[in-house]
Amino acid sequence: AVVSTQSTGKQSKYEVCELQSKIKYEKKITNDLKNNCKPFYAYLRSKRVLKTCVGSLDKPDGTLTNDAISTAEVLADAFSSVFTIESDGPLPQRCYNQSQVDCIWDINITYSDVEKELKNVDISKAQGPDKVHPKLLKSLSNSFSF
Repeated sequence: AVVSTQSTGKQSKYEVCELQSKIKYEKKITNDLKNNCKPFYAYLRSKRVLKTCVGSLDKPDGTLTNDAISTAEVLADAFSSVFTIESDGPLPQRCYNQSQVDCIWDINITYSDVEKELKNVDISKAQGPDKVHPKLLKSLSNSFSF
């Protein structure tokens, strides 16, 4: 009984020392974060736990999957039940409803509307899919050459 008490005392001293060392190291890397962030992110990466496999899943019959193939089949069935299959052909006729097309002609855009929007463009943003830089668009707001 004396041996186990003595080893328990040493174990607890070790755990306290380990915890203190960990706290000291964490304080050190966080205090130096502005100057050298590499140790901080390395420490975060070391603490990250990634789960590399999927555990057992419930099958529709109530049993659990016991191998990778049956687990993949259960996942495939679950994902396929959520999605609908649509044809690759043209849109259905209901998409071309005449009343919806007529409402587009009611839009009235004036030069002052365009000028106002161009003046409000944020030049610190990146260029869009049209590859036109916002700085160029803003510079066009002063002329009617758009």
